[in-house]
Amino acid sequence: MTLMHVRAMAVWTPRYPSLDAWLARQPIAPRSSEPSVPAASILGARVRGRASVLTRMIAEVVAVAASDAALELATAPLIVGSAFGEMETTARLLAMMCVGDGALSPARFQSSVHNAASGAISIATGNQGFSSCITAGHATTAALLHEARALIAESGGDVIVVMADERLPSFFAHDDGFESAAAALVLSDRAGAARALLYPTERAEHALDELASAELGKTPVAPLLALIDAVHRRQERVLLPAFGRAVRVPLGYEAGV
Repeated sequence: MTLMHVRAMAVWTPRYPSLDAWLARQPIAPRSSEPSVPAASILGARVRGRASVLTRMIAEVVAVAASDAALELATAPLIVGSAFGEMETTARLLAMMCVGDGALSPARFQSSVHNAASGAISIATGNQGFSSCITAGHATTAALLHEARALIAESGGDVIVVMADERLPSFFAHDDGFESAAAALVLSDRAGAARALLYPTERAEHALDELASAELGKTPVAPLLALIDAVHRRQERVLLPAFGRAVRVPLGYEAGV
């Protein structure tokens, strides 16, 4: 049985641009009418200038979580999850197909794929090691935990797990719209100063409706945010959606941590 220790957590949203702001539910008022974007300083000015909001969100929480866990980004394995991926960039490409000769931008195409953020981060940090990208709708958080557990069981050490989705383009507009959000965990087989211990998931007895956050709407990141909240509150378990069913993640805590 592979146990995973939560060594660090990170959150970024336009209104909750840090883990502390999220846990305290203290929203930050926007300074202007311009959309808020994270610093994403690990990408460097050149890459950051052409990066999408989603890529910058992922880079931001990856950097914060790695820093809190004292991980070297040049060697840390990375698992990225997103329900919709780079939809804003994809929408621009679709619009280009309907204008003029319909020629597409190669630069935008390479930034439209699901692994665009992990590629940008690996290039910026010189990481030639393991990375993986997963999409499974609202079940993505559960899928990320299974992927992380398999990697830790095989190789040991630490892994950065991140889930992110941006606000969808206007043609997706419906009553269940949600705010952009990103969250990350550093998981490890090492206990050192861990916030919590994640036991293997268990099948729950009932189906679980999609998690909805009163602060962020029905973002696909809600399950990982719920897990982060559970760790902060030292809950004994948390339920996560998994392909129309629910899985239960039992949590453990060390005394004094």
